[in-house]
Amino acid sequence: MTIFACFQGEQAEIVPDASGLMREFKFGSKRTIPFTVGFLGRMIFSCLVDADYKDTEAFYNASRAGRVTGIGRACRRFCRVS
Repeated sequence: MTIFACFQGEQAEIVPDASGLMREFKFGSKRTIPFTVGFLGRMIFSCLVDADYKDTEAFYNASRAGRVTGIGRACRRFCRVS
């Protein structure tokens, strides 16, 4: 069965087994749960901000080097391909 089987009328479900990637997360005692959840939230948010910063930095570096296509040129290329 291919990955595009769902488009061919077959039922396909892809479920990766990620059970061994991360050990069980323990929140700790009732007294420390608010701190643990808050800290986890801050770490996740920090990862998202860093990822966005890296993506923005890559975009601006490409535009300075002249590798970014303007919107007008991109629209003309899209219309020509479609």
